[in-house]
Amino acid sequence: MSVAAAKSELDRKTVLIVEDDEDMNELIRALMKGAGYDTISAMDGIEGINLAMERQPDLILMDIMLPELDGIKACERLNKETSTMAIPVIMVSAKRDVHTKLASFVAGAKRYITKPFGVEELVDEVKKTFRQKRITEDIDAYRDKCDGSGDFGVFPSNFENRTDVCDKEI
Repeated sequence: MSVAAAKSELDRKTVLIVEDDEDMNELIRALMKGAGYDTISAMDGIEGINLAMERQPDLILMDIMLPELDGIKACERLNKETSTMAIPVIMVSAKRDVHTKLASFVAGAKRYITKPFGVEELVDEVKKTFRQKRITEDIDAYRDKCDGSGDFGVFPSNFENRTDVCDKEI
């Protein structure tokens, strides 16, 4: 295996699909694989939580109406666990009401997609979520390098006396 191929394997993201409808689960898996992601899947909320804790996927696509434990409660549990709280969750549901969407975001979901969805829409939302996660990680790394002293406002607090917010190399 070449170095480029090995790096590509390391960079591959894994998406956990938690969807109880077998046809929809298969469709989402095929779409994610077609977009270059590895996939694992669960058929209910409890299995989804267990897989997330065991396998540490990079992202979770979660239905709301699931047997055993609904997607909102599963998302809440994932966001309370130290080992899974950083994994972004995208809710994918036929429910369109504002209350359900709001409950999903309160539970910790990063995005909400309604069924039926377009192929491009699902893939684009996954890509946007990965970009958002990377940006957040970059900001956290920058903040750590600055020992938490970086000012992320428009100007550093003592702008006249500084040429950079953080003089440590990143």
